[in-house]
Amino acid sequence: MTRRRRRLEPLDPEAVHLSWKANENGIDTRFIDLADTVNREMPTHVVGRVVEQLNDRGTALSNADVLVLGAAYKPDVSDTRESPAIDIITKLEDWNASVDYHDPNVPTLDVGDTIYESVPITDERLRDADCVVIVTDHSTLDIDRIVDKSSLVFDARNATSHRDDDHVVRL
Repeated sequence: MTRRRRRLEPLDPEAVHLSWKANENGIDTRFIDLADTVNREMPTHVVGRVVEQLNDRGTALSNADVLVLGAAYKPDVSDTRESPAIDIITKLEDWNASVDYHDPNVPTLDVGDTIYESVPITDERLRDADCVVIVTDHSTLDIDRIVDKSSLVFDARNATSHRDDDHVVRL
């Protein structure tokens, strides 16, 4: 992996922009600000839930092999600005997990000082992962295959809502 420093330019989501404009005009936007806070804390929540699920299965995250599916900010795009996948990968690394990612639209991903390359999503890779975390549910991902081949799936996007499997955990 190539190492280099980078600076992520913040994305100006419509809700945050609306809040800023409203505050500029003296209008209180606590609800919008609270929603933004909850969204920004979600990667920490996801990793905490992954830790719990792995612990329940007798695997410490520090010894786990985690495959993150989807690095883009939203489905079927390549834009990674403000993507929760970056924070999730960083937090998984902080726990010393072995982390790979797959995204059909994002061939490389800059996370902190590391540039990752998207790995192929093979049956073997899915079987080898202690946990597969669905972060961005691209339409090209074969969700049924992912669920069938994986021992633990943490679905942060409700992409598996059509399934009822014991080894699938939803947000």
